[in-house]
Amino acid sequence: GVESHVIGGQLIGGDAGGMAAASQARRRQPYMEIVALERGTRTSYSACGIPYVIGGAVPGGLEALIVRDPEEHRRRGVDARIDHDVVAVDPDAREVRFVDRRRGEDGRLEYDQLLLATGGAPIRPDLPGIDLPFIQGVQTLGDAQRLLGLAEQGLPRAVIVGGGYIGLEMAE
Repeated sequence: GVESHVIGGQLIGGDAGGMAAASQARRRQPYMEIVALERGTRTSYSACGIPYVIGGAVPGGLEALIVRDPEEHRRRGVDARIDHDVVAVDPDAREVRFVDRRRGEDGRLEYDQLLLATGGAPIRPDLPGIDLPFIQGVQTLGDAQRLLGLAEQGLPRAVIVGGGYIGLEMAE
């Protein structure tokens, strides 16, 4: 496995909220070592833009929604690691255990400060058929990729459940 000690902070979650916090920590403490572990394959993307990509209004596709990739975060002093799935947090030992899915290795990081910025996931009702492949969420770029695949099949109808900001944009 991989072992490291972080003098300063560790962050779990590499999307907008977590990386904004990391940037703020970097400004306030320029010499702090900051590591961000992100389960997904991308950091800092605009989920609100997903409906516009699906609708064909955004040139460049899904990649156009990425604001900062891990390399850009590293240039700004945050060690952003994608495909890192945190499997345990031990506050007494001040340690986070993770799986680096790209390398297939387990690892751990000690920390002085820890920020959990994992975001949220909608509650899907326990209904028959809820897990069918044509029933999709609109939270991640992976969701968007699956929705694009469905749209390319030329499905004749769509039902949007949820009248929030993204739901209304999807309907539009």
